[in-house]
Amino acid sequence: MKLEDIQILEADLPPYQITTTPSKVTLSFLSQLLNNPDFIQEITDISEEYGIRKPSLLDAFENQREDVFAFYDFMKGSFDGLMFRFNLPNGYRFRLFLLIVFRSFIDIPEDEEPDIVYLSNPSDIAEYTKDLEEEIERVSAIAFGSTCTKKELIDWINKNWADIKKDMDESLPTRPKLGKVYKNVTIAQEAYELRKEGKSYVEVSDILMEKHPDNQSVCDVGWLKNLVTRHIQKTKKFSSQFPPLTD
Repeated sequence: MKLEDIQILEADLPPYQITTTPSKVTLSFLSQLLNNPDFIQEITDISEEYGIRKPSLLDAFENQREDVFAFYDFMKGSFDGLMFRFNLPNGYRFRLFLLIVFRSFIDIPEDEEPDIVYLSNPSDIAEYTKDLEEEIERVSAIAFGSTCTKKELIDWINKNWADIKKDMDESLPTRPKLGKVYKNVTIAQEAYELRKEGKSYVEVSDILMEKHPDNQSVCDVGWLKNLVTRHIQKTKKFSSQFPPLTD
């Protein structure tokens, strides 16, 4: 699977629309996943397990939405390994489903909203907790009573934040650390993929000049070599966050 094969969808509820301006966070995140052999092996295994030999068209999602969501409910447990291994928040489970079944991925905003929720009704808390357990989500919680003031809450959080942050880093999923997201990530990934196919840097340059005529940098073989070298280093740093896949 190549980065250019994936349709990036606007980060809204269905019906989904393909975006022509995906965020650099999305492009960087996908390129790092696609360059990780363990990730490719796991999604290949899932595809074979469910008989997904080729991706469906996104139109099928819109025309058969109930069937698609039923299929997602049926197979979503298969993503547990990927979710835990790559330390992903539960919201990424559906993104993985779309990636495998439709070769699509919901765009990741440059600045995702913090996942904060306030509940006070016991039945709402119980229902929310039940949903978390069913989705195998991992979150943290702070409980406080009706006499707690805003100042007291802020003071308590400030006083205990170091311990809270340490526990969150050790226990809760998050988007993997991508390091600095650079503007030429698409060209870097394309050049990297072409090099893996055995193309020389001169051939890579010729191909990219046709695809990106407005970017004069791709004419410079030295620039491409440096870009691919940094991209490989970035890939290794990304993969080093996770233990190797074992049988």
